[in-house]
Amino acid sequence: GLQLHCGFGYAHFYNLQHSRFEWIELVPREIVHSPCFADTHLSDQLRTLHLRLYTSLVGTNGENSDGLKERLRILTGFDNTGNVSLWPSELLLAHAMFVPCLYPGLWELLAENRKLFKRVCELGAGMTGATGLSISLCPLLNPDYVLLTDGNRQCVDSLYATLAHHLTRIAQKGYGIRMEVLQLTWPYQMTSLVELPSIHLSHSFQLIVASDCLFDTTGHIGLLELIDQLLCNDLSATFLAVAPLRGQTLMKFISLAELCGKWSLVRLEPNDYMSHELAAYIYEGVSEMEENLLRDKFVGQLIVMRRISKV
Repeated sequence: GLQLHCGFGYAHFYNLQHSRFEWIELVPREIVHSPCFADTHLSDQLRTLHLRLYTSLVGTNGENSDGLKERLRILTGFDNTGNVSLWPSELLLAHAMFVPCLYPGLWELLAENRKLFKRVCELGAGMTGATGLSISLCPLLNPDYVLLTDGNRQCVDSLYATLAHHLTRIAQKGYGIRMEVLQLTWPYQMTSLVELPSIHLSHSFQLIVASDCLFDTTGHIGLLELIDQLLCNDLSATFLAVAPLRGQTLMKFISLAELCGKWSLVRLEPNDYMSHELAAYIYEGVSEMEENLLRDKFVGQLIVMRRISKV
């Protein structure tokens, strides 16, 4: 198995506890040397995330049923205690918002249009909305509005609590961003239509993000339709996703998107969107079998999708 790099300390489980959930603080760390890392630590910016997790999803310190997953959690630069159930792709995308210099390929794809991303929507935000929260703190994007969505009611309830705490934190730092939570899903039957809960959401977002939401092929058509409904008509409007291969599921989504004839799509391997140092750290000392498992289950591919023509 892999030797865990535990020299980064632990997540801080602080005393905001309830019988059903705990709060954790995720702290980005400089896991590989980068001269621009220090530039991201500005005194007037929040540099951590506070996330609310149900206690059933939080293991005790030292529990680790999957060394590969734990290694990925650590390499994203966030301290973690025990087996915290956060999607690895979600942590990678969130970490890219905090430490952009470690993800040059990702930011190169966004560079031309990033200042236009004023309204952002996260699909499948899960229990924490870590990606959307990180985007709200990202000075390179600096959006005016972020919407966190998920189709599961329990996830939505958790997102409400997390966002209320987050808004209190950012208000103390003078952030003026608006953020909301909404229950939103996409159909998993080919005959079903996407129904937006509000007409004001239609074609209103310049950036949509998602993490590891492509594993169920029965939802691919519905997801593409939802993206089409939510993205504004500008050619700069972007769908950004990080998702592992998971067998053929990712490639099937890409093939379907290309068949639609509406989208231009770029897929980057981890080696192409991460810095050389970060990619080398991920695969350092792993066997071929472990590397294949990392690529298939944990280390996400980067997907950037834009309209070919205006609607």
